[in-house]
Amino acid sequence: MGRPPVYAIYGGMPSIKGLGFEGLAVAMIGRNHPIGVIFAAIFFGGLLAGGRMMQLLANVPLELVRVVEGMVVLFLAIPELIKGFSFLWKIGTPLIFRSKRS
Repeated sequence: MGRPPVYAIYGGMPSIKGLGFEGLAVAMIGRNHPIGVIFAAIFFGGLLAGGRMMQLLANVPLELVRVVEGMVVLFLAIPELIKGFSFLWKIGTPLIFRSKRS
């Protein structure tokens, strides 16, 4: 049957904590393509497993892996943001478009 819903309130669910961000990041890196998502998931899994080993062997904090994940997502989002806001750099393009009726 599973655990009762009260468990989530009082006991917490540490096994699924943070999976939303990682899922969105994997989908973004994989460009929502099934093959790309597989490779992105392997990359993130290796990054997390390597981070745990670094924590054990070299006393590197596990939060450093989260920082690297965030930087990867940020650097992959920058080209899309530039494409999305490229209309601001085009000279002579009005920002407010008027309808032809007025």
